[in-house]
Amino acid sequence: MKESVLLEIQNKYDLYHKVFDQIFDERRTAINKSFDLIDKGLDSGDKELISIGMQGLSKIVSSSPFANMEQLSNMLNGNKIIEI
Repeated sequence: MKESVLLEIQNKYDLYHKVFDQIFDERRTAINKSFDLIDKGLDSGDKELISIGMQGLSKIVSSSPFANMEQLSNMLNGNKIIEI
């Protein structure tokens, strides 16, 4: 019984680790794209491009990846198949 419980805990840990890695990897990618736009705007003197990059960056950093934590928790604890 102990081994079964430990295996279940390890499997949940692995799942949560993969899910959070994916969530934060997507945010990192979006942040990098925003900075790329800002850099291109600065290099070319394009104020509109800088503004678009700043708006994108602002949107990303002002939203919390934990805003829908209850929904995520329900999905992870449910009996549904989750594709990662």
